[in-house]
Amino acid sequence: CCCGDGIDRVKKRKTKVMPNNVLGYNRTSHSRRGNIHDIHLRLRHPRTHELLDYQSIAGTMCHELAHCVRGPHDAKFYKAMEEI
Repeated sequence: CCCGDGIDRVKKRKTKVMPNNVLGYNRTSHSRRGNIHDIHLRLRHPRTHELLDYQSIAGTMCHELAHCVRGPHDAKFYKAMEEI
């Protein structure tokens, strides 16, 4: 749900809840095959439930994809984000 109730309806378990001012996050887990990235995006405004504009969603997606190659928000991160 876009409300951020923190419940995974499929697996019936508690998940991370996004604060209202966060449009997305990238959760990285590690396996024998390498890093696995789960990108979570907010598509609706948390209070009004109106769809967010395309630019906000696309920009957030680029930001989270850049975190797949660079963690900290430094010059290398912003270069990766610009390339995406």
